[in-house]
Amino acid sequence: MSVIRIETDNKSVQKVETKCIEVELLKEYDAYLSLKIVEKLYESQLITAEEKQQLNNKIIEHFTPYYLSII
Repeated sequence: MSVIRIETDNKSVQKVETKCIEVELLKEYDAYLSLKIVEKLYESQLITAEEKQQLNNKIIEHFTPYYLSII
């Protein structure tokens, strides 16, 4: 069995970690905003309760693979 050693400086590792956290937060924020938009459409009576539920389900389905990957 061979071992591969990759050496890097801490700044490079920190940049990668920061970028990953940033991407996670953006996806979480996208999901939150999408659900809030649907809520506002419903409150403004622009969509019905059934349409609201359908849209919420589509949003959840869209973001579920992302959330399952980080759990």
